[in-house]
Amino acid sequence: MCIRDSYYTRAYIRRLNSVIMESNPIILKVGWTVLRLSDLKLFASSTAWLNDDSINFYYEYLTQSKSSKDVLLISASTGALMVYEEIDELKDILDELKMALFKYWLIPINDKTDPTSTGGNHWSLLFYDGAEFHHLDSSRYAANFANAKLIAKKLSKLYLDHPAIVTTEVKYPMQENSHDCGMYVIAASE
Repeated sequence: MCIRDSYYTRAYIRRLNSVIMESNPIILKVGWTVLRLSDLKLFASSTAWLNDDSINFYYEYLTQSKSSKDVLLISASTGALMVYEEIDELKDILDELKMALFKYWLIPINDKTDPTSTGGNHWSLLFYDGAEFHHLDSSRYAANFANAKLIAKKLSKLYLDHPAIVTTEVKYPMQENSHDCGMYVIAASE
């Protein structure tokens, strides 16, 4: 059985997307990323979490403004793929990033457990320094450590000649509330 969308369905989706775009306009564009009004409101809020798009936008901004041939900033979206994709499929995706050319890798990690849903409750940063992985987590609960170890294990199999060593013994500030984790990832990445 093959399901096809009709001309009317496509037209309805175009109209719906147009309404969404009008109510959430693009504020800034850097490289391949955009910052929409709703994303900007997250940065201005004192209680909202940053989303994937916000972190991706900032990473693209850093890449454009402070590029380093030694540092690879991996998007939050790709970080999520690293958790859920099997290693064979992941290799095809990551080979496009040319990871082996970079000494340092920075990967935002989310605690989302369902790959079919959006969101998650906490951001942390997995940092590879050319020798080992460091998990920087602003929460005292290390909610993302399992995902950090999983990603490090996959990356070690694909690109390194040694098993993954993930350490949390990194002096890193702790957030004092339940919503600044994305800002901590951005600050540590810079």
